[in-house]
This record gives sequence, C-alpha cells and structure tokens, in this order.
Amino acid sequence: MSSATATPVAETTKAAKKKAMRVKPPMTPERLIKKIGFYIMVAVVAVYMVFPFSWAINSKFQATSRTNSLTSTGSILSGKRRASNKASSRKSFTKRMRWRVWLYRSANSASSNS
Repeated sequence: MSSATATPVAETTKAAKKKAMRVKPPMTPERLIKKIGFYIMVAVVAVYMVFPFSWAINSKFQATSRTNSLTSTGSILSGKRRASNKASSRKSFTKRMRWRVWLYRSANSASSNS
C-alpha cells in the first residue's frame, strides 16, 4: 500500500526536475522581432482603448468648446461667433423662426396641392 502512494510523488518530482533542467532556447533575431511586434501591438490596442476617454475628459475641461460656439450660427464654415448682445441674438432668432415658418408653410402647401 505504501508503494502505491510513493509512485505519484516520485513522478511529480521527476517532472519537476525535468522542468528545472529545461533550458530556454537562445534569443534569436526572429524571436526578438516577434516579441517587439507583439508588445507594439499591445501598446496600440491600449492607446486605441484609452483615447476616447482621454478625448472626452480633455474636451470637458476646455475653457471654450468649438461645438458650443457653433450652436447659434449652425455653420462650421462661416466661423462667426455667437452674438454677445441680446438685441442681435433676438434678431437672429427671429430670422431663424421666419425661415422655419416659411419652410413649414411651403412643405404643407406642396403636400396640399398634390
């Protein structure tokens, strides 16, 4: 009975000795290039995953945001800033509302004529 319990222990010690005796192959240029390529790929994936969060945090804490300045003008190409005084902003609001009313009426008249 004691020999049955001694056999697995002896086998495990033999496996442990074999593992300890094993020597890593020398670092060849091909293996080095593969390792460097792998770690570069890991770094690219990490940057790709972190970039949206860093962009969001950066744009959140900026003093002036480009999107905030475009909300009143609605055009990226014009480059005009939001009107600072209330009178001109009221005028632009009135112009926009007149344009929307005209579009709504023309769309309704075209559908009623059909």
